[in-house]
Amino acid sequence: MSPSEVTFEIEIDRNGDGIADAKVRTLQTGDVEDPASSGETADPTDVHVAFTSASAPSFGTGTFRYLNVDPAARDTSLFASNVVVIPAPAGSTGLGLSPGNARFRYRVSTSSTFVGSVDETAWLTFDAQKAGLLGARGGRHALPRRPRRTALPARYDAAAAQATGALGVLLLHHHNAQASRIETLTGRNTPPTVSIAEPLPGSTVDAGFPVRFRAVDRCRRRRPADVRLELRRRPDGGGADVTASFARAGSQVARVTVTDGAGATATAEVSFNVREPQGVTGASALLPVVLDVRGVGGAPFTTEVTLVSRAAAASRALLSYTASAGSGTGWAGLELAAGETRILPDVIDFLRSQGLPIPDDGTNQVGTLRVTLVGATNAADLFVGGRTSTPGDGGSFGLFYADAWTATATAIVAGLQENDAMRSNLAVVNAGAEPVTLAIRLHGPLGEDLGTLENAVLPAWGWQQYNRPLLGEAASGRALVTRISGTSPFSAYGVLNDAGTSDGSFVPPLFPGAAGPADRMIPVVLDVKGLGTSRYATEVTLANLGAAPLALTLTYGATAQFGGGSGSVPLTLAAGEQRILPDAISFLRAGGLAIPGGGANVAGSLLVKAPAGTSAGVLVAGARTYTGSTLRPGTFGVYYPGLTAAESADGPAWVHGLQQNASMRSNVAFVNVGDAGAVTLRVTFYGEIGQALESPEEWTLGSGEWKQLGLPLGTRGATAGSARIERISGTSRFIAYGVLNDEATSDGSYLPMTR
Repeated sequence: MSPSEVTFEIEIDRNGDGIADAKVRTLQTGDVEDPASSGETADPTDVHVAFTSASAPSFGTGTFRYLNVDPAARDTSLFASNVVVIPAPAGSTGLGLSPGNARFRYRVSTSSTFVGSVDETAWLTFDAQKAGLLGARGGRHALPRRPRRTALPARYDAAAAQATGALGVLLLHHHNAQASRIETLTGRNTPPTVSIAEPLPGSTVDAGFPVRFRAVDRCRRRRPADVRLELRRRPDGGGADVTASFARAGSQVARVTVTDGAGATATAEVSFNVREPQGVTGASALLPVVLDVRGVGGAPFTTEVTLVSRAAAASRALLSYTASAGSGTGWAGLELAAGETRILPDVIDFLRSQGLPIPDDGTNQVGTLRVTLVGATNAADLFVGGRTSTPGDGGSFGLFYADAWTATATAIVAGLQENDAMRSNLAVVNAGAEPVTLAIRLHGPLGEDLGTLENAVLPAWGWQQYNRPLLGEAASGRALVTRISGTSPFSAYGVLNDAGTSDGSFVPPLFPGAAGPADRMIPVVLDVKGLGTSRYATEVTLANLGAAPLALTLTYGATAQFGGGSGSVPLTLAAGEQRILPDAISFLRAGGLAIPGGGANVAGSLLVKAPAGTSAGVLVAGARTYTGSTLRPGTFGVYYPGLTAAESADGPAWVHGLQQNASMRSNVAFVNVGDAGAVTLRVTFYGEIGQALESPEEWTLGSGEWKQLGLPLGTRGATAGSARIERISGTSRFIAYGVLNDEATSDGSYLPMTR
């Protein structure tokens, strides 16, 4: 069939909307209007042309090119060739292409002069600037004419070929009347093949640990190849050698797909088993609760987790989440460098990203989080802390807690309140792998028996909360938690919430039978000016857990920069009594201490002394420093416990979880317990990756003296880190801690020291 018997039309779509922006069609010269005589055509000839027009929609004006490019010079006239080459200018006089805008779709249709039928291709894609195959001379996209049995030099661009869906190379044999006029080269002699070398079929891996997946592309001649690995429920891509971890035990299937430069693919699969982690050893800590819940009015509460490794080498942190409300129990892991501080802003969201099937549908999700620093030999090598918060007033309000203190017999949570100003919740946690049953008995402010709550039957690593257990029973009190079955250790804690603002404070447990004297040091009580007209004050809670009255001495150690008035005030608690001092400084003034008033800023430590021989498990002391809200009724505050000498530091101590960024700021404070006179402390700060920061500080403190360092990371150029406090002279014990403040709301959280 000759060109006079068939017409070709090619539609060009530059923007992908399916509408032709340009057209190319073939014509006999006799069909072309005579430029010298409008409306007339030349006599028919054997010469055919291609007409290219970008003047949509009529496509009435354009440019002409001879078919087969140049019949006179190339000897490729239509009657001396088996193929037709339809030329078209690429630029503004033709297809309308330009640098950076050379990719287009095209569709070819043919119509017969005799039967009028039309054949049409699907839309195809080509990039005139980035063709898959480039000629060796001058960057031409077509190969030059070559004598038979000679090589055709060209450069193959696999990425460009794949981007346009090219299947290979089309060769046109103009003078091959007795054989094929066209030939396609796909760049391969055999289909692509691929196999998975690791892991082996049927192998077993541990959840939460990285697994290597290695694919082997066996057809070496296809360069380069794109290999992607797909794992059930989470795609992993990017090469033939990747790692992934799995959140839950069960069977898994990995599929690998290899794509060669011509777009052909091959796949392979491997099945393997994931089991619960086995034989994992290292330093472990248990966060009693992490959550993603909706509170009153739908306010979201989430938990930020801080992980710190003090190990000498990089280690894997294995995270084990056990759902108590909701679902999604499983494992995850991450690598911590030596000395690194890692903050996970929303730990439930992080666990979801690691493949744990924790619902993200607005339902409440609550659980415990066990963290193991694999291979660590010292419990102090790992610190884990959580801050549960809710957004508000341009920032957030929250409370901080570290790994759970555990007991095997009895735990007491004192300082609970249920009144017009405050309300409380009580939570219990199974800190072991075996089920336990806990009995909870409540006592009122005078030690009176308020009865029991329903027993807590906790599965391994389970958590349960009792909301407002004192409601309708008493204005304040405590809970006695006793293990009645099972062998796992357990923990308990309280949450003290302001009735107006809902701001929370974490109240740690106390364990009867602790060794040493009962005296407890509260690091600071104060009365200082805050922002605007607000002031900060300290509420102190004292409780006598014994069966006889307890005569206490409250010794105030004024800080020099915050006025004077050091001295002692007596206070006697009845048997079983819990007493709340709403404003400790006012109580001390009323007791005769010459603490400056009249709006003066005053602060100092408070040592609560019990008679000699009193057991440490008899006395409870704690403080909540607070300020009134300027936006609503109520207060914002931070609770911290009074510590015994045994709980104080007699060697180096650390404060982890410090932050200094647009959202949070931190202070570090310390107090001399005063059991052996003055003491000099050196404070060294460390940054996000464990680097020692400049300008360590040294401070000498007299007995009972308290000192606070404001924004220590900010002056040292770190956004997160830790403080190491060591005693360099003297023998007195000391207490160190941090305060994490929201930058917008100034809401504070207590960061306990570790040793």
